[in-house]
Amino acid sequence: MRVSLLTAFICFSLILSACSRGETEKVISLKHHVVDSLDLSRVLRVTQVVPLDNSVPLGSITRVERNQAGIFVWSGNRVYIFSDEGKILGQVGRSGRGPGEYVSISNFSLSDHEVLILDGYTRLLIYDLSGDFLRGIDIPYYASAGKIFGDRIYLDSGYQNGNEKKFHVYSLETLEEENSYQEINDAERTYRHFMRAEHYYVSEDNLLLYHEGLNNRIYQLYPDRAEVVCSFDFWGNTPPDSFFEHKYENVREVYHSLFEGGYVSGVQKFASGRGKFFLRYDKAPETKTSAFEACFAFLDSTDGSSCQSERVYFPGITRALSSEEITVSLTSSKDISFAFPADALLEGTRSEGDNPQLVFAKIL
Repeated sequence: MRVSLLTAFICFSLILSACSRGETEKVISLKHHVVDSLDLSRVLRVTQVVPLDNSVPLGSITRVERNQAGIFVWSGNRVYIFSDEGKILGQVGRSGRGPGEYVSISNFSLSDHEVLILDGYTRLLIYDLSGDFLRGIDIPYYASAGKIFGDRIYLDSGYQNGNEKKFHVYSLETLEEENSYQEINDAERTYRHFMRAEHYYVSEDNLLLYHEGLNNRIYQLYPDRAEVVCSFDFWGNTPPDSFFEHKYENVREVYHSLFEGGYVSGVQKFASGRGKFFLRYDKAPETKTSAFEACFAFLDSTDGSSCQSERVYFPGITRALSSEEITVSLTSSKDISFAFPADALLEGTRSEGDNPQLVFAKIL
């Protein structure tokens, strides 16, 4: 069985410079080095640029996933299907309250054979790759996100119920729940449901990785357990254990604690390969009245260098872009896509108001 690049890198980084938090958790440290903008070509190789068909005007794009059937784009309350060349092919299901219809998409995930949609966090719907409904169930808890992995579905709870487990595992074929695990302690219960719906799954070969907002840890999921693989330390500005052990009264208290500490509030996206990382994270602002600032970071374990910025670019693009202007999605821990606005061209010609241009890349 081929050893995953992420696992190999974690072992390599442990030998070089990582320290241990306990016996199993590996801490990967970044140095604080802010630059005006990050050149994505330092760690990413562009594999394809896809201008999306304008026949279906898209709003903001939430997520992009891809398989052999095409490119699946979540925009607004729709998941559209595009060809590899960007031509519109159709959409997954439709909005409504009838069988197989959804009221409000809260999450979506793609596998080699099916599409998963969470409707309003409490309904699980499965479609084929043409967008036709196959089966679905109601969920008796608030599910933040989901992922089809092998012959199972993994959902993580929004922790709204008093006795809820964090992870739930279902049979993909029957949609029967097979297992649930990881207790939520009283302190977690006071802040977990305040978290934005930023819970992410990344699959690679036989690994299923998971991470979530406020948390700098990366987990590997199994049918019966979750294990911490590693965590990121952002130049000492990672929330300490005492932050997660505190019982909060309300969401303002949670964010006040983050702001006062000047903490990085969690890894939102990451890609890894051959000793390099690309990260998207949030940090507390310089002024306490501002919102969290979305930033990007590179880390190269071969020489220990890292740098961060609020803006990124590829050589040839018309301008550097902030996180508010682009959508970053991952299909594996090595493959990443960007949705660039029409006026920030990498290839071809586009007009203002056209649909975004998708840029697919692989970490070097």
